[in-house]
Amino acid sequence: MPCAKPHFLIVGAMKGGTTTLYYDLGLHPDLHLPANKEPNILIRHTGAGSIRAAYADHFRLARPGQLCGEASTAYTKRPDHEGVAERARSALGDDLRIIYITRDPVARALSHYRHDLQHGTVSEPFDAAVRSHPRFTDYGRYDWQIAPWVEAFGPERVRIVRLEDYAAD
Repeated sequence: MPCAKPHFLIVGAMKGGTTTLYYDLGLHPDLHLPANKEPNILIRHTGAGSIRAAYADHFRLARPGQLCGEASTAYTKRPDHEGVAERARSALGDDLRIIYITRDPVARALSHYRHDLQHGTVSEPFDAAVRSHPRFTDYGRYDWQIAPWVEAFGPERVRIVRLEDYAAD
């Protein structure tokens, strides 16, 4: 039977290496990570039944025995999205595993800025953008971003991985 829900979530940080980790894990034959890396199911759906149905559909191509996961960085974009960890626990249970990948906060903010500049959502220089758009620093406040996940699932179910360590190993 395909996965009815995820076994693990990669929850961020944006521009922290989630795509690299996602595609690396996707090479393992015992894991199923769909082509749509960031379905944002826990943002787009709020009811437990709707969340479970969306995940069942998202993982419909999984083979029996595979572990399923996804990587939506919006899940750790506080204060823009609050209550996500609590919604995950309520809808998916307390056995979910969480992976939170981080990156040097200044390098992450600069990469985020370049992303937004390329997509036309900012136009000012980096130093001005950081002062006028809190997301550039908020999304890199890693302890604050991961705190709801640790609270909801416990520290034993949350793995924090530094991109620099991951790349070196």
